Amino acid sequence: MSEVGDGYSGSLQLQLNLASNQALAAKGAANKLVLPWLAAEQLAINGSLVPDLQTTRASSLSIQGSDVHLAGGPWQSLQLNASGTAATHQLRLQAEAPNKHATISLSGHYAPASQRWHGTLDQLHGAAQIRATNSALQLEQAVPIALQAQHPQLQLGAFCLRLASGKLCTEDTRYVKEKFVLDFALQQFDFAALQPLLPENMQWAGTLSGNGSVQQARGKPAAVQLMLQGSPGNIISHGVASPVQLDYQTLQIEASSSAQRFDARLALVAQQQSQAEASLSLSGKNFGQLDSNIRIENFPVGILAPLAPAAEIVQARLDLDLKASGATSAPVLFGSLSLAEGRFKLKRNASYLTDMQLQGNFNNTQLDLAGSFRAGEGKGRIDGQLNFSQPVQGQLKLSGERLQIDARPLLNLWSDFDIDTRLSANSLSISGDVVIPEGKIEIKQLPRSAQKLSRDVTFVN
Repeated sequence: MSEVGDGYSGSLQLQLNLASNQALAAKGAANKLVLPWLAAEQLAINGSLVPDLQTTRASSLSIQGSDVHLAGGPWQSLQLNASGTAATHQLRLQAEAPNKHATISLSGHYAPASQRWHGTLDQLHGAAQIRATNSALQLEQAVPIALQAQHPQLQLGAFCLRLASGKLCTEDTRYVKEKFVLDFALQQFDFAALQPLLPENMQWAGTLSGNGSVQQARGKPAAVQLMLQGSPGNIISHGVASPVQLDYQTLQIEASSSAQRFDARLALVAQQQSQAEASLSLSGKNFGQLDSNIRIENFPVGILAPLAPAAEIVQARLDLDLKASGATSAPVLFGSLSLAEGRFKLKRNASYLTDMQLQGNFNNTQLDLAGSFRAGEGKGRIDGQLNFSQPVQGQLKLSGERLQIDARPLLNLWSDFDIDTRLSANSLSISGDVVIPEGKIEIKQLPRSAQKLSRDVTFVN
């Protein structure tokens, strides 16, 4: 298959025999087959095909595969069966894997004189188990399908797909006169279905409903409209110290796009006087112009702690007011950020920062930072600048006195430091001084290679 072209490899053997009854017998096998849209360790093909569309004699085709990569694969096994005549025919596809399976079945008939095919999508079902969470997709009723080949037209009847406890329903879908039209509605989609996509120690409870439409003319970008509304819900992050819960009252998502414009808006209002609102507009050729606003008030940063697996403790309250505009590749930024009541600790690290306060100001392409923190009884400061113009450059200065490094009972130190970090186009440099004026280290157990001191050893100073 490698001689066919790029993206093709493996071997395929196919034997065709024309029987006396004018049926074409097909038998084949493939090994380590790779095509642009399919990969399979093994395929077995068997069939009896009648090329005459007017005949009443039935054709049949069976394809079996193992270790197949296709449409959401890999699949451990795949079975495709097709049979019937032009007047009446059916197709069934089944795929299996250890934690998922899928089934699709179609039936219909073809009228050669009018070059029209009419049929139904009889079954569409899929299920998967990811991280102990069951996800399922189920077609609620058969979907009528009409296809005309001479003047390409496609029509799908209204149908509903059940997604977990929610539904995705469509009205009649049409592709007529080179224009595609799809209207859909989402009903009570449960965020629990997204659990496989979230960090393991984060849960999202709530539902989402709304509607949207997609329209596309041949050779032109699609026009999309989307409006979604969330029910009251909550997001919980289970950290090492204590869980953080964000209860929200409303969640709104709106989006629209056309040939040279994209607009989106997200709004969340929480019960703890927290809220977040963001808007984004892209316009111009290749969406080269940007206009965006982000406003966040009293947001619990700890809710995002599962996204930083190296951190043991992440807590703070964030306020952000940011406007971005100009070229998408190099936007101009104006606004401010404020971080308060911060606590931060990395896993397997003895430094624990508390009472973190940080102020930031965005001015054109630069962010100026100034803040303070505590480590035990000691106090420290953070000062720096970050420039987002290409290439990104910045400087961050950390300083403090009697900052505690506590890993008792093994280690308890106090440190004074003055560290300067600089970021340039191709390098990151760290320089400065670290002084340990006082500390205590207690060895709980000597390593096996340790040697005892003889009794006549004397310590001087």
